[in-house]
Amino acid sequence: DTAGNAQTTLTDSPKSTLVTITDTTAPVISLTSASTITFTSADINFTSNEVGTYYYLIYAASDSPPDAATIVAQGTAIAKGTTSAIAAANIANVTTLTAATAYKAYVIVKDAANNASAVSTVAFTTQAIAPVYVAPVYVEPVCNAACEAAAAKVIADKIASDVAAKVVADTVAIDKSAAEAAAKAAVDKAIAAVLAKATADLTAANAAVTAKAAADEQQAAVVTAEKAEEALKSASTSAAVKAAATTTAVKAASTAANTVQVAAAAAKSAATAKVATANAAKPVDIAIGQLGSKSAATASAERANTIAAAAKAAANKAANIAVAKAKSAKAVSDNAIKAATEATTRIAIEQKEAADAAAAAKIAADAALKATEEKIAAATEAQKSADAVVKALEEKIALAEASIKAKDIAERAAIDKKIGEVTAKVTAAQKTADTANAKAESTAVAAVQAESTAVAAVQAAQTQSAEVFAVKIESINKTAAATKSAEDAGFASKVATAAVAAAAKIPGATKIIPTPTTSAAPSKNSAKATVTGLKPGQKIKVTVNVKGKK
Repeated sequence: DTAGNAQTTLTDSPKSTLVTITDTTAPVISLTSASTITFTSADINFTSNEVGTYYYLIYAASDSPPDAATIVAQGTAIAKGTTSAIAAANIANVTTLTAATAYKAYVIVKDAANNASAVSTVAFTTQAIAPVYVAPVYVEPVCNAACEAAAAKVIADKIASDVAAKVVADTVAIDKSAAEAAAKAAVDKAIAAVLAKATADLTAANAAVTAKAAADEQQAAVVTAEKAEEALKSASTSAAVKAAATTTAVKAASTAANTVQVAAAAAKSAATAKVATANAAKPVDIAIGQLGSKSAATASAERANTIAAAAKAAANKAANIAVAKAKSAKAVSDNAIKAATEATTRIAIEQKEAADAAAAAKIAADAALKATEEKIAAATEAQKSADAVVKALEEKIALAEASIKAKDIAERAAIDKKIGEVTAKVTAAQKTADTANAKAESTAVAAVQAESTAVAAVQAAQTQSAEVFAVKIESINKTAAATKSAEDAGFASKVATAAVAAAAKIPGATKIIPTPTTSAAPSKNSAKATVTGLKPGQKIKVTVNVKGKK
């Protein structure tokens, strides 16, 4: 009651009452966003006003959104996760994403009373990976349409002339293996022609560079000569300067002359290589013509067709080998390009980690500096407190000596009162000194810890920087390998094209032309025979049998 009397027993009233409070308020999610978005990961940020458990699912942006039950059940999704939520800002790190892809994160929070928040949606798009440029490989045709037509006419004419030669040939034994070898030789010579052309192109390019350098040297020599002429004409120019100008002009002229000679030699080499290319292409048609001649000279059309088919098969086999090598080179090129792309992707990831490590090192260094400053301030304050204690003690000692020397009780009482005041002052100063010393010790420990943290952070930043450098070197090497592989694949494609073209020119069958007509003049000592289908410079064998009249 108001008088302060307390009840000691309970009669009608219960001694205890059970009160149950039910939480029916659902958590609220706010401040949603996505940050630290990379090629394959992102951070989903949100703030919850209650402690509980959060759940999230990651869907493609174009997919239909899930309901709250699906999110809590952690249904099928591109990425998902759940963990404890705090009544503050929360961060969910999402990984295993695909570069340059739009996603939506669906987040829900449940509290301890199983109240669920509304579903929050966070949209974001992962970064795109910059493509690695690989120079396109230009496969130059082995022969244009006009060239192909001319080559086809040469082969057709050659086969026709060889078929005509069959009429005058009695028996020519052709071995099947020899025909196959001849067909393969035709394909090999086609490949050699491609190699010769590649050499000629490289020689021509080098000759052009040398010619450009020669032109530049000539122009420099002309400019030097003009300056030397001006120096010689000037009356104010000393003899030494004139001599130096003359020497410089002569040297420039000599350098230009030497460069022109080098350019001429390079041009000659390019011309020689071009001729070699032309000469390398000729054996292809010659080899094919020789192969046709062997088939046409066979004793029968059936055997000739068998040999021609074998030669065609051998040529196709050689061409198929070249095509297989080209495909293999293309596969190697594709793998090299893929490796270079992956290395480039790793550079971005390592750079981000290096930047994070550097930022952490900066924060740790700032903390160490601040701790050191606090340590110095605490030590200074402790020293001041110790000085105050010493001063108070000295004052107390002086008063004690004065009390001993006091003349009467009243004076001693006054001094003793002052001694009491000084004693209280000493106690307060000692307490302040103890507090300052404790603070100095704690700040010293904090400074040591901060310094250790800063050293570790700097070492981590240095290690991460070294890893970035290593990955960059790896990317450069893999990009160079990819470029080289692309060049090899292009060259292999040229070789395969040439082999296929040469194989296509080889006939798969021969045709025997009827015996040419022969007319004889009425003269008893003369006769005339006309043989068609011959080529200029072709050697043939004519057998004439003369029999007497019956």
